[in-house]
Amino acid sequence: MFDTLFTYPAVLKRHREGPFAAERAGYLAGLAAQGMARGTLLLRARYSLRIAWELDRWPAAHRFAQSDIAGLSAGWASKRSAEGWASGPRWPEELFRFVATDFLRAVGRMDAPASPAPGRYEGQVEDFVAAQRQGRWQSEATCRSGRWQVERFLTHIEQQGIVLGEVEATDIDGFVQHMALRWGRISLCASAKVLRSWFTHCEAHGWVRPGLAAAVLLPRIYRQEGLPLGPTWDSVGRMLAHTAGDDPIQARPRNPSAAFRLRTALGRGASVGA
Repeated sequence: MFDTLFTYPAVLKRHREGPFAAERAGYLAGLAAQGMARGTLLLRARYSLRIAWELDRWPAAHRFAQSDIAGLSAGWASKRSAEGWASGPRWPEELFRFVATDFLRAVGRMDAPASPAPGRYEGQVEDFVAAQRQGRWQSEATCRSGRWQVERFLTHIEQQGIVLGEVEATDIDGFVQHMALRWGRISLCASAKVLRSWFTHCEAHGWVRPGLAAAVLLPRIYRQEGLPLGPTWDSVGRMLAHTAGDDPIQARPRNPSAAFRLRTALGRGASVGA
């Protein structure tokens, strides 16, 4: 799995030889099977390696609680912010907590909370997954991913006080807009495909209003969707500002040809805005 994500030998070696390499590779392979974008996979790979280093310091029998993860994520965010890698601790902390919870749950190291009461739609979800298993969902990983997508939507409407039989197209749009705050278009598209199949199944059984499956819109996916953006122009300006001074190392980038190459390389992928 690492071979498909990393090309630089030193980076590839770091991920291959890091702690819990087999577990991390399996975790990333499962995400890739769900259709996760390459850029997001790279981010998950980097964070899961960092989490694996932390995991390696704890006793092998330790199962992590949310309080453990909160402490680790706060420490990570504080360090990133202090070193200038992040403008503030909020997003590094939230991302670390999310990936840590997901990864530790995947490798069986999370302290499982008390089992919740069966959801009111558990029977319908089981029926849907069983039907899909007879069709296109051939692997257990696909079934787990599809079940999670449906349950995520059902949790959302429960929080909004909406029952399944009263769902409208605007409720689906609201869910997509809510998830767009943390998901990219590729992840949203994968979710929309599952929800379209879910509502098709529900309509066939009379569980929802007709026409909802057709109302699920698939986000447009661009050919180069996974390519990362370059630095913002503000970042480029700060980098160039660091060349100010009389030191030979600082003066060198002010050479016209060197400055031109720097601006060209940075500007080729630079994004507009902060």
